[in-house]
Amino acid sequence: MTKPVHALFEHGDITFDIWEAARKTYTVTQNSSRLFQLRRQSILTCQNGESVKVFYEKLHAIWQEIDCLRPYEFSCANDEARRLKEVEADQVYDFFGGLDPSYDGVCSRILALSPVSPLLEAYAMVMEEDTCMGSNTWIISTGASDHMTFDNNMFDELFHNLRDPYITSANGLPSPVTGEGIIQLTHSLPLSHAFLVPNIRCNLLSVERLLDTLNASATFYSTHCFFKISKLTRRLGIGNGYAGCITYSYRLQQFVVVSLIKSRMAVSKTSNNFGCGIVV
Repeated sequence: MTKPVHALFEHGDITFDIWEAARKTYTVTQNSSRLFQLRRQSILTCQNGESVKVFYEKLHAIWQEIDCLRPYEFSCANDEARRLKEVEADQVYDFFGGLDPSYDGVCSRILALSPVSPLLEAYAMVMEEDTCMGSNTWIISTGASDHMTFDNNMFDELFHNLRDPYITSANGLPSPVTGEGIIQLTHSLPLSHAFLVPNIRCNLLSVERLLDTLNASATFYSTHCFFKISKLTRRLGIGNGYAGCITYSYRLQQFVVVSLIKSRMAVSKTSNNFGCGIVV
């Protein structure tokens, strides 16, 4: 031992007491120091443009080390269940706190749920939103009052003289509208008065606006749906059930459906540049 360290333990009666005191002192000190570093890392670690998966894996490795250094002792099963829920909620907060600002919308929607979603469910919901944003998927929504997207590159014309500075999402939270314009979704399907809403993570096609613009009708069934322009005898498009999803074709262009199941999004791969979903 160095002199400063020896001075801490020189009053031990026997050798065993000295080494036992040293073991307890440095084990606690090292664990506490490492736990402090890990807790700070879990709070300060940020996505910084990385994929959600990579960011989550970094946090998960930190949480695992914390669990190893700080085992929990419980007096009964109820204490264990309650404490584990508290720990998991803290991990959800760490995860959401480190995500890039573009995920604020989905985080707000998940946090509005009561109780807070378990960690794996929260991660899955963020990943589903991320997958939806990563594709050019459009959800045809019966609940959306207007067409809206998060991507300003979608617009052929974009203006900032807004009719409505905010839209209210399904959970009642307001989201700012930063632009309004025209999107030429396909050659024969322009979307006029579409909103640019950066906080949302999906492209929403309003059934109300779509039917009004095209003077069309829509019929939804449990396994399929179709759209028809009123003045034409032929159908504009038809949707059929396939592999648990509904596929929709607009003339010769194939669109792939996104369906909402228990407020969670299941996304199928798109077979071309655009996708759309039927939400009923």
